[in-house]
Amino acid sequence: MVCSLILTIFVAVASAQNMGIELPNGTVQGGCSVCTCDSPKVWPFSGCNVKCGAKCGDTCCCIAGCGSCDLNRTKIPLPKYMINLDLAPEERFAAIAHRHKTYYRALVVILKSIFKGDKYTKFLNSIVMPDEQRRELQGIADAVGVRLESVLLGEFYYELSQIAVKDEKSKMPEEWRGIGMAACSGIVAQSSDGTVYHGRNQDYPPPFTPLQYDALFQKGGKTIFEATNFAGLASIGGTCMVPGSFSVELNAREHAAQLDVYMADAAAGKPTVANLLRQSCMRGGDFESAVNFLAETPTLGARNYYVVAGAKPGEGAVITRNATGVGTDVQRLSQGYPADAPWYLLQTNYDRWDNTTHPAPLLPKVFGDDLRRESGHALMGKLSPQTFGMEDLWHVMSDNGASTLGSGHWGMYNQATIHTELIVPGTGEYHSYEGHQIAATVIVV
Repeated sequence: MVCSLILTIFVAVASAQNMGIELPNGTVQGGCSVCTCDSPKVWPFSGCNVKCGAKCGDTCCCIAGCGSCDLNRTKIPLPKYMINLDLAPEERFAAIAHRHKTYYRALVVILKSIFKGDKYTKFLNSIVMPDEQRRELQGIADAVGVRLESVLLGEFYYELSQIAVKDEKSKMPEEWRGIGMAACSGIVAQSSDGTVYHGRNQDYPPPFTPLQYDALFQKGGKTIFEATNFAGLASIGGTCMVPGSFSVELNAREHAAQLDVYMADAAAGKPTVANLLRQSCMRGGDFESAVNFLAETPTLGARNYYVVAGAKPGEGAVITRNATGVGTDVQRLSQGYPADAPWYLLQTNYDRWDNTTHPAPLLPKVFGDDLRRESGHALMGKLSPQTFGMEDLWHVMSDNGASTLGSGHWGMYNQATIHTELIVPGTGEYHSYEGHQIAATVIVV
């Protein structure tokens, strides 16, 4: 019998080596020795100075990418699976869900404790889904041994988080507060030879880290699209690409949610923004068709951004939209940066006309201001479309801001970045790499 369940978050579950970190033995960063234990406690929860960032036992030490330590990030691909769309809906995600059964069940306990109360129950009870989606989610529920209602907590996490009012969010555990509502960064850039690149960092609550994977969605033995997603979801909560056509990422756009509007949209069967992302890649088509579909289709309650990269020169767009799909702003690559000779777009979680400096979404007293835009533009400003390539994009998406902002601020690659995508839609090249592997340790007593 399970008497108690303790979910300890922000524990590094790997050594410095398998966290994707490369530091020579004996290297000293900012006066701190390199961590040598298998599972150092990660800054800021280590209690050590930001320049050290971690702790082994009672000794403060340095791990690249944590705090202000220098970063030398290794490309570690996410686990890759194949989703067979020819299977019955109940079977498509069952194997992946079952593989994550123990952790997923523990996560459900936490989600239930966060989203408890009459308004969450009312929203969940109002949801009407297409039969195919409901069957996919039921298959996930059966595979992990929970009720369908429990799986909906993950499938509709973005919407539930938006429904939470400000004072409720302030009572959430630190590792959940803010992240996912004001996180994720995307860049679309075109080199001088016409190649369009797409880079994406997903900043999300670290407890979701063990569930992330890269998947090939196939029908008739052919890959329809590739996507980065989370075990337990039928929608796509991250990024997807249709080879030879386009790629899309979903970024959060925070707003004050109205429960009655969310319930009405849910009862009307409108798709979530994550489900619309999957629909866009399922339907395929060209870049313009995808942009129009993502910009105009009504969704369930929430506002959001979509960052879209195409296969042809000039094909790049940032979509800033609300749930109705009316009054959508579409920023084209030709309207990008720098203004006098645009060759890239950069989007985080703020409207492009919003010049406000926002606090970091996690622990602003520690991490300072959210300066991803400022750092991203500074990094891209050092590059040129004449020489730009995939490795340049990787370095921008892997920069923690120290080179442009100094220490103590929230950069492109931050403590909440759980994976990075590097994509060239025109060639079908798609890579999904681990970010910070800060995960949960489940202790059952």
